[in-house]
Amino acid sequence: MGKVTGAKDSVIPLGNVIKVQFKEPTRLVNGYVQLATEQDRGQLRIATAEAQKAIANNSRTVLFTWNQRETYAAYLAAVTAGVQARRGNPFG
Repeated sequence: MGKVTGAKDSVIPLGNVIKVQFKEPTRLVNGYVQLATEQDRGQLRIATAEAQKAIANNSRTVLFTWNQRETYAAYLAAVTAGVQARRGNPFG
């Protein structure tokens, strides 16, 4: 879990999260959970490969491999519940 480079020890208060974006990991493609904040407001629409690169390089994104899919599911459930308790709908 995490990244090869970037903000490995980043702390994002759940109160700052406006949306949780995610993609489930597959055998071919890594998945991610992004805790989108106000800094990401202009990038919340995912439509191109460039947007995918921006998400992967974002310090508020945690990447997951196929072998980490159980950790991915647990992490997604935990942050979704936390954001929902503080702000309502975590998926925007």
